[in-house]
Amino acid sequence: MMSYIESVLIEIWPELMPHLNTLHIIDCQLHTSFPLTENSIVVKNITDAIAKGKLKILFYMPSEGPDIVTVTKLNQIADLLQGICNSTDLIYLTGAVDGKKAYESVYISENWKNKLVVITVNANFHGKLLPPTLPHSRLGYHIKYKEKIFLCFNRMPRQHRLDLLEMMLTHNYVNLGFYSFSFDLIESLAVHHYFDEPDRYITIKNNKNMFPLVLNMTSERSNPIDLIIDDFQYFEESYFSIVTETAFYDKQSHGINSTFITEKTMKCFTTFHPFIMIGRPHSLLALKKLGYQTFNPMIDESYDSIENDDDRLSMIFLEIHKLMSKTPADWIVWQTQIKEIVIHNNNIFKSSGTNYSSINNIKDVIYGDTYNFR
Repeated sequence: MMSYIESVLIEIWPELMPHLNTLHIIDCQLHTSFPLTENSIVVKNITDAIAKGKLKILFYMPSEGPDIVTVTKLNQIADLLQGICNSTDLIYLTGAVDGKKAYESVYISENWKNKLVVITVNANFHGKLLPPTLPHSRLGYHIKYKEKIFLCFNRMPRQHRLDLLEMMLTHNYVNLGFYSFSFDLIESLAVHHYFDEPDRYITIKNNKNMFPLVLNMTSERSNPIDLIIDDFQYFEESYFSIVTETAFYDKQSHGINSTFITEKTMKCFTTFHPFIMIGRPHSLLALKKLGYQTFNPMIDESYDSIENDDDRLSMIFLEIHKLMSKTPADWIVWQTQIKEIVIHNNNIFKSSGTNYSSINNIKDVIYGDTYNFR
């Protein structure tokens, strides 16, 4: 019986179906036991797999971007495997659109001896996110007056999300949108040392009684990366999303700069929702290269090209401020203006041709001349 990971790989690259038995797949995602498994145990596992006829080792991590701990561990494993297999037999799948570049920058700076094959492919683009029982009436695009101005989902209290929240509270914008933020989680995370600085986040601290702000999180659904029918009300009754992606600040996400597009953006594609993205520079450019359209000139998206993080966040908030000042009549016009864009994005996301992969010739990249496909 095919495993879940194998089914994802086949959905992305159907041509691999006859050749799965030549691959040894190791799940390296951060929620698995891999990060804590001793390297010697991983090496023994790989050595046994090679002895049984496996040709290539696939380190599976396409639902996450690269992190310094994982890529360091992978290269330590590659060193231990020297003489047993070539580093070209070790393949790292990462979800970051620039994952190969991010890996190679660390490879060069750390002066590693063995270089892994890196393939960028975001597995999240293959879930499609739609609940199977969604009523047909919920699938279209409807221009109307809405209950709230914006939607902003936040779970992990990352620094850029705290910075945004401080600005939104200062301008009295939070109650004008659907906003989630778990303040209890902030207090419990000692790693956020900057939160305790006396001159930072004053407005947040003065409004502690507002938190936690909960939308779609429950005890059974503590990490709502999926999209269920009950979630649609937030998209249907707001005009745009403020998407706070995982990484924003320099080397904020696990010590490596990379552009990783998460389900937060994909939910906007599914629900016909326009968005402003708070993420790494050139994130919108990455989406455009995949065939998606963004919202310039209705939103000034020059922020996407700003390398300085503080300046980029200031520019983003300026655009949020402009949108927050629109009248109900303005929003009707605005919805008409962005209609073709959100419908286009929805169609692109649903199409089987959108695989967010850096390669098409998967067999050539993985096997090269070492395996004769028949």
